[in-house]
Amino acid sequence: MMVNVHRYASALPGSRAELYRKIFQVMLRSSPDADSEPEDPPAPPPAESGALRRPDKERVLAGLAFTMMKRRVRDLPRQQALDNIAHGLRRNPAAITPREFLADIEHSGILVERERGRYGFAHHTLGEYLAATHIRDNRHSRLLTKQVDDVWWRETTLMYVADADADPIVQACLRSHSITALTLAFDCARHSGALAPELRRRLDAVRASAFSENADPAHRRLVAGALAARHLHSALPIGDGRHLCPQPVAQDLYWLFVQETRTPPPDGGLAPDPGRPAVGAWGRDAQRFVSWANAVTGADAPRCQLPTRDEVRGLVAKAGSITPWLSEPGACVWTDPGGNGPTPGLWVAAARPDPRAVSGQDILDAAVADVADDVVLSQLKLVNAHVVVHMLDLTLTHAVDASIGLTIRDLVRTLDPDLARHLAHDFAHDRDVTQALEQARAHALECTRAVDRALTQAGEPGRRLVAALGLDRDLTRGLGADLTLGLDHTRRSAVGVAQARAVRAAHEQPAEPGGAPHAAAEPGHERPAAARFAESLVRSAGVPEDGGITVDLDALAETARQACVAFAEPETDPESWAAVVAGRLAETSAAGFGRRRPPALADLAVIRLPALALAAEADARRMRDTGARLRAVAAGITLLQRRVAGEAPLEAILLARA
Repeated sequence: MMVNVHRYASALPGSRAELYRKIFQVMLRSSPDADSEPEDPPAPPPAESGALRRPDKERVLAGLAFTMMKRRVRDLPRQQALDNIAHGLRRNPAAITPREFLADIEHSGILVERERGRYGFAHHTLGEYLAATHIRDNRHSRLLTKQVDDVWWRETTLMYVADADADPIVQACLRSHSITALTLAFDCARHSGALAPELRRRLDAVRASAFSENADPAHRRLVAGALAARHLHSALPIGDGRHLCPQPVAQDLYWLFVQETRTPPPDGGLAPDPGRPAVGAWGRDAQRFVSWANAVTGADAPRCQLPTRDEVRGLVAKAGSITPWLSEPGACVWTDPGGNGPTPGLWVAAARPDPRAVSGQDILDAAVADVADDVVLSQLKLVNAHVVVHMLDLTLTHAVDASIGLTIRDLVRTLDPDLARHLAHDFAHDRDVTQALEQARAHALECTRAVDRALTQAGEPGRRLVAALGLDRDLTRGLGADLTLGLDHTRRSAVGVAQARAVRAAHEQPAEPGGAPHAAAEPGHERPAAARFAESLVRSAGVPEDGGITVDLDALAETARQACVAFAEPETDPESWAAVVAGRLAETSAAGFGRRRPPALADLAVIRLPALALAAEADARRMRDTGARLRAVAAGITLLQRRVAGEAPLEAILLARA
């Protein structure tokens, strides 16, 4: 129908009433002239020829449509249709029978035989337009004021007010104060060409009061139901009795949802703005919104749900001109999970990257920014100093006699509880970490001296070990030494190499001869040192250089919890640095991913580096699943920071209904 209208007019009409008026005119013409407008039909033939003028045909059909609306049916038996047509033809002197009229209108496609012997309008909305015409021409507006709570009359009422005074209907809606009536009032104000200014102000006040800080919850819910119902009424048919709203849920409606349910606001920001889409909601939030929308619109309203992926694709293909936002870079839509899991899927425009993917380079860049912070860098230095000693313990125990291994192990057991106590400090709020750092480095220095003594006492086996592993004999230079392990016989040794190099890169200065290391790096070296430290840490954590990690934000809290619990297993020393860091990480990640409050960039930064350090430790202990979870946590933090900063594509919510 719309194609024909566009063919005989310069463009599609702006309003629905005007659209269906043109549709009716085009269909009513039996042989339209492509060069003439439907508003200018050929001159009518004489009345005695048996033909009806277009206005007379419209009057008869409008009466038929009004009868069907009053009976609340979409079709009539043939004889009832003929009787109604006969009643309409009595006012016209033209010699045409009801049967001839029905055959003529059926030929035009306006009326169709839906079932054998039952006739209805080709499109129900076409009948609603004609019924509105009958009501306006016969001054039956009081009927509509009595039906403001009946959704059956909604479209007819909106068609009516497009060309008539809407004041009585809006006044009736305000008196009713129901969701259905208030929805109708809002739409009447939008579609009517004649509404008193004071009524528009009253409607604006009704809506605005729902967004005030001290709004009555019942009134807020009423307005929410009206806005949700109004949004669902915009849905377009997409086949199989299904409809899909072409525009995403707006911020004003989502704001009401957040206020009532206390759901965290979306990452894309939120204000009660009807002109902007709500973007950045997480998958489970989108599901909660659908459940809430169904609740506030009432049991009699159409049930809504998230669309399927195929339905979104179909909408783009069929209605691209009215959904240009779906073609914008970064556009993506939550979709019904179906049988693919508990959380929604995500439709992303073809040939566009998945906005949930985080690359290894992304994580590295973020880690570099993290370690540039003195406090975070100091905390990681503490952890890595201990990792180095642990790796030396594991390597030497397998390479030399047991007495040397026991010596190193005794030092490790002394060192771990001390580091655990230092890490128990909240370094994010206590910036005075110099003393803790120097104590830990002194312990690490003592460990390296003990290794040096043990190797010397071992004689020839010790010298062979030094040659095999490439260890610097002058281990008293401590954390500034190049602890390069050339022997890569296990994954643990490889992690030890990376961690040792990271420690050296981070410090960038040797220890004082016979004493403790310098407390600070030389001026001008801090940034390069941080970058090298971060690169070593990310690499040792097993973050892939190619490809990326796809993040499920809804699963991050549970992913972090499972990873941290793994370091609290019975066989794990509860006083080890890994157990302490995992405990602190569990607390901070629960707050960050649990969304107890809007995430802050500074809060998120304290999760990523500990997750990477623990990922390296998990891989060293052959805890593969735990390592993968911790890498997902680091990637999730990186994605979440981008979203909070508004740099990532953000998801929108479309609603489908039957």
